[in-house]
Amino acid sequence: MQFAFTPEQIEFADVVADLLAKECSPEQLRVAWDNESGTIPGLWDRLVEMGVPGLLAPEGLGGFGLTELDLVRISYEAGRVALPEPLSATAGVVIPALRDHAQSDDAERWIAAILGGEAQVALGLARNPFVLNASAAQTFLLEADDGLHLVDADVVEFAPETSVDHSRRPFRVEWTPSDATRLANAEVAAAEANTRSALFSAAELLGLAETMLSLTTGYVAERKQFGVPIGSFQAIKHHCANAL
Repeated sequence: MQFAFTPEQIEFADVVADLLAKECSPEQLRVAWDNESGTIPGLWDRLVEMGVPGLLAPEGLGGFGLTELDLVRISYEAGRVALPEPLSATAGVVIPALRDHAQSDDAERWIAAILGGEAQVALGLARNPFVLNASAAQTFLLEADDGLHLVDADVVEFAPETSVDHSRRPFRVEWTPSDATRLANAEVAAAEANTRSALFSAAELLGLAETMLSLTTGYVAERKQFGVPIGSFQAIKHHCANAL
């Protein structure tokens, strides 16, 4: 059984990685910390132009009709640069939920708007009390006790929360679940959304951890104390080895 990525998956992920390396550098991230959205101006538009948010969207709606395996490598690359844009949540959780469980009119409307760069859908799952990027969203995909709901922004109240992570904009949201907002098979939709969220979050965290380890080992190999690299000291060496 073959578990490796295909050459096509690797090639597309490398193209995205090249874009992110140029457009999402540490310097650009620090600048983004000070703007209202916390995101990098123009980067989401570039990702939309490449079709990345639509990897799992149906071809009939302008997507690629691909699978989670095609996206997970890209989520890893997003993690490597600490991408602040909601790429994994949008492409890996929101679009599949709309595709599989929303009314056909709603699915077509919102997927087309996302792929056209005209709208963002904020995701809020029960395991996390905060919703990211709520102020930029035109609609919300929110989990309640009875499953997943698609809720228009004009009936959602939200307030910003302070975060130690300057690249994230968390919000507390308040809303009232109803039969009108509840997706078909809402409990199944919620379970799938949580599974997908865990998968793509893990991929991002793997990429982030590898970058942090690479930066750390590079630093301890160059930084000198008492005339030798600090990485040669046993205590530091063991910590780096344990991280591997």
